[in-house]
Amino acid sequence: EAASSQPETNVAPVTTQASGKKYYVVAGCFKSQLNAAKYVAELRDKGFNAELFGTHDNLYAVSFNSFSSRKMAVDEMIRIRKGTEPRAWILYY
Repeated sequence: EAASSQPETNVAPVTTQASGKKYYVVAGCFKSQLNAAKYVAELRDKGFNAELFGTHDNLYAVSFNSFSSRKMAVDEMIRIRKGTEPRAWILYY
């Protein structure tokens, strides 16, 4: 039993991190859920790991990508601002 409990403790932090809040590199916010979903499809076609991740100020929020690490999100936001969307920003949600 002691050997089987060790792998569980190694897996637990990853599971906890994935189920918690994340840093989203925001691509845009939309009044229409349909328009938000269309934008997600456009971004995915361009190779982003886009998702409609919730609402912000009563608007449907679309992200380019999401990260558990703030630093990784900031690095991605800088890259996106240089090449794709100069108004990209980060939301911890």
